[in-house]
Amino acid sequence: VKVPEKDGKYLNYGMVHFKTEESAKKAIAEMNDKDGMIVTPYIPSSEREKRPTNLFVKNLPVTEEFKEETLRKMFEECGEISSVKLEVEEDGKSKGYGYVAFTTPEDAKKAIDKLNNSVCEGKELFVGPFYSKKARMRQRRNFVRREKNEGTNIFIKNLADDIDEKKLNQIFGEYGEIKSAHVKVENGVHRGFGFVNFASQEAATKAVTAMNKQVVHNKLLYVALAQTKAERMRKLQEKYNRQHAMQNMY
Repeated sequence: VKVPEKDGKYLNYGMVHFKTEESAKKAIAEMNDKDGMIVTPYIPSSEREKRPTNLFVKNLPVTEEFKEETLRKMFEECGEISSVKLEVEEDGKSKGYGYVAFTTPEDAKKAIDKLNNSVCEGKELFVGPFYSKKARMRQRRNFVRREKNEGTNIFIKNLADDIDEKKLNQIFGEYGEIKSAHVKVENGVHRGFGFVNFASQEAATKAVTAMNKQVVHNKLLYVALAQTKAERMRKLQEKYNRQHAMQNMY
């Protein structure tokens, strides 16, 4: 059993680890919603962000008539709900937003697809994954980091096995200031590719122009600006759309 604390004060959540899955399921079935408690299976934060089950709902009616049970009924046809929380004023009136937690990511996605941008009492609802403040700040930092590194990070493929990070710095250092260099090695095995992050876009462009298709240690290098997975998928989709549009012209 673990109850996290901060500044000497216990936080309002904790974890209980059972020896068997059956015992954990029994505890959830008996204790969830008891005295207002929310009891669900523990999912690491990294997995929760990839496959969210908790949803944030806003633009709900701001009335005394709109209750937590009303919110539950709006979402229950999308799947099994583990908990619902409607934020209210001291007088019981809805604040216009709340939270719905599903037992599976699939049901949560179904709810987003069905109810996001739908209209409730004349207002367009927002329904999306709920992220903690810590997760939102991490996402913001990652976004800023990507924006900062956009156009400065290059990808090098087909590296010889004897090329390490020191040699990578030596090879590409003449094109500008290098902030970092990395050669991918897994379990002691050289994977044949790496990255160099320059201090400026100009240096990165110069390195790509000069070194792409150059032979280094008897290996023909492939050098290009690095792209995130999302960027690669977006460009592949754009390429497919263009090809599909051209085919439809004939």
